[in-house]
Amino acid sequence: GYKIDFKYDSNELRINIDFLLVLAQVNPSSWNFFNAEPQRFEVIGDRNEQISKVKIKDGKLIIGRNSELLQSNSPLVLEYLRRYLPQFENRGWNWQRLLTEGKIPKTDADIERVFAECDRLTSEIRQKIEDIRDTYQELDAMVNKLYEI
Repeated sequence: GYKIDFKYDSNELRINIDFLLVLAQVNPSSWNFFNAEPQRFEVIGDRNEQISKVKIKDGKLIIGRNSELLQSNSPLVLEYLRRYLPQFENRGWNWQRLLTEGKIPKTDADIERVFAECDRLTSEIRQKIEDIRDTYQELDAMVNKLYEI
């Protein structure tokens, strides 16, 4: 479920961890967005706006070109939403639909567990790719030595 893009050479690789898959694996105690709104964030924008181009600016979550969607006192909650919401960009969902179907962990510790698992998986995948690259280099050296004879 993870998208990995790398080449044989040592160029920087791209690893896109499936955030929803990690969330399901960690399975933290969660609220749907409707129940979480007063505790974790406040919707300040148009609830019918589609989820697209999610970013954070000045303690507010921005979607689209510059539509302020919600605000939160917690940078951790905003970062969670910045990672979570792009999973719905290509589905044409708006905030109104996410209010009932979206999930957010109840505590900061639960959010941190999800982030830690994403980081762990990214690190594990990065190490496996480095191992593959090392093997390719060893094979190249062996082939070059074979053809030198």
